[in-house]
Amino acid sequence: MPFEITDFETKRQQMTALSANRAPELATSPIDWQGEQIAAQAQIMQSLESTVALGMADAIPTAESSSDGLNRWANSLGLDASKGPGIYGLKGASAASGATGQITGTAGT
Repeated sequence: MPFEITDFETKRQQMTALSANRAPELATSPIDWQGEQIAAQAQIMQSLESTVALGMADAIPTAESSSDGLNRWANSLGLDASKGPGIYGLKGASAASGATGQITGTAGT
């Protein structure tokens, strides 16, 4: 399940609404102190969400996993890399052999 990242503007607007609700005496315009603090916090949250999304993509291998994440996962499971004794992780590339197969499909697609 991918981690959903809210865009910056939506996040800033949600935080502005919360601030205006909790502290109505403070101005929340982007040029006021409170508005600048909200924008800074929204940027921090954006960065945090991006980091969490990258971590979740590599936590359990999925189609979004990086090759480094897959290698760490294979290494932690102790999967033999067939590169020598005591080397774990993803297997290396291997040359194709045989070169026989039936090609199917429609030309031009």
